Amino acid sequence: MLSDNYLIWFKADSSRGKYLDAIKHYQLYKNILDTIYKGETSKQINNLQVQYESNKKDKNIELLTQQAKVQQIQIQKDNVVKYVFIGSVLVLILILGLLYNSFRVKKKKNEELEMRRQQINEQNELNKKMLIEKEWLLKEIHHRVKNNLQIVISLLNTQSAYLDNEDALLAIQNSQHRMHAMSLIHQKLYQSDNLSNIDMSWYIYELINYMKECYDTDGKINFVLEIKNTCLDVAQAVPLGLITNEAISNAIKYAFPLERKGEILISLKKIGQNDYELIIADNGIGLPKNFNYAERDSLGMSLMTGLSSQIDGIFEMKNDNGLKIKVTFTRNNEFETVVEDSEITAILQ
Repeated sequence: MLSDNYLIWFKADSSRGKYLDAIKHYQLYKNILDTIYKGETSKQINNLQVQYESNKKDKNIELLTQQAKVQQIQIQKDNVVKYVFIGSVLVLILILGLLYNSFRVKKKKNEELEMRRQQINEQNELNKKMLIEKEWLLKEIHHRVKNNLQIVISLLNTQSAYLDNEDALLAIQNSQHRMHAMSLIHQKLYQSDNLSNIDMSWYIYELINYMKECYDTDGKINFVLEIKNTCLDVAQAVPLGLITNEAISNAIKYAFPLERKGEILISLKKIGQNDYELIIADNGIGLPKNFNYAERDSLGMSLMTGLSSQIDGIFEMKNDNGLKIKVTFTRNNEFETVVEDSEITAILQ
């Protein structure tokens, strides 16, 4: 049974490639057999054993050599596989680290963007609220200025009832007209959504209608309007309105004496990229000869020249089949407003 066990171990070691262990077990197996078959066959067995051992050693040496080569190749293969595996693991770890770092950076950026978006939204809401409050305040200011100007006009009108001096009455009346010219602008700004610009076509049209009522031209004078739809800011609209008021007032009072009928042209048009031209012309008697408006000491003339300088405009006045007043100026684009390119042409009697 012991010899059979050694034989089984020998076969098992041989099948597993453990040749040294197999040889030992085989030797034990043979030794047991030798002990069993001693006697007459011992010499013969010994010879055979020696021969067998020699052959076996040669085969074992050759087998061990081949096995060593196979093991060396296997070791090399195992090393290559190990290195490839380790490299793959390292690359995978590196990729995972990069992905994780990218995810963290992206998450951090998203959080920062979200925080900024919330801050921007809060700021926009605050700006929107402040803008609404500012617009309300501006409208309230324009409304109060308009009301205050109307109160001053009413006070002047009341004051005129206690005056008998015609020059004083005329001065009060002129002051009322000038204040109404400014009041119209604040009224328009109060009623409009645009709190920085005035539609000059509307403004001049309303101003002329007011002056017709004040002076009661009664069909004696025709007003011809040729006005481009132009928006100007308050800083330019008020001086131009006062210039128009002065020019039309003078034309109504002095251009058509002795119930003479006539026509007053009011034109506002664009003459360059950003240059505009205001013309108030009549076909009345015109200026007297040798008239020099620069040396003329009158409030109306001083107002027109001074207001033209205020808007950096060029003021011109000359006889041209009547009196022609021209103001050339450059539009202020600080508060740009897009308007439709249209023109208002009207004749008011």
